[in-house]
Amino acid sequence: MTAHEDGRVATLHARLMESTDSTERARIHLELGRIALRDGRLDVAVRHFKEALLLDARLEAARQILADLGEGSRLSTQTGGRRAAVRQLLAQVGRRGRRSGS
Repeated sequence: MTAHEDGRVATLHARLMESTDSTERARIHLELGRIALRDGRLDVAVRHFKEALLLDARLEAARQILADLGEGSRLSTQTGGRRAAVRQLLAQVGRRGRRSGS
């Protein structure tokens, strides 16, 4: 990684720590992923792309890169499964709350 890229990564990490906007954070993770990919750090890149999609599921660039890397099917299974599990848990908690409140 060049000194310029080191500076860019440091700047992006600082913005990531300061931002509370999920869309901005997703785009920062996307850029960090692209930098890591160019640097040959595949594991780091994949983590950034997945984090970008968790923050903004509409970020097609991250989804496409993961698909190109062969990570797309694993991601959709993990996120879809996680979302389904959360929905099921919330439904169960909601039913229990209504029963105890009656």
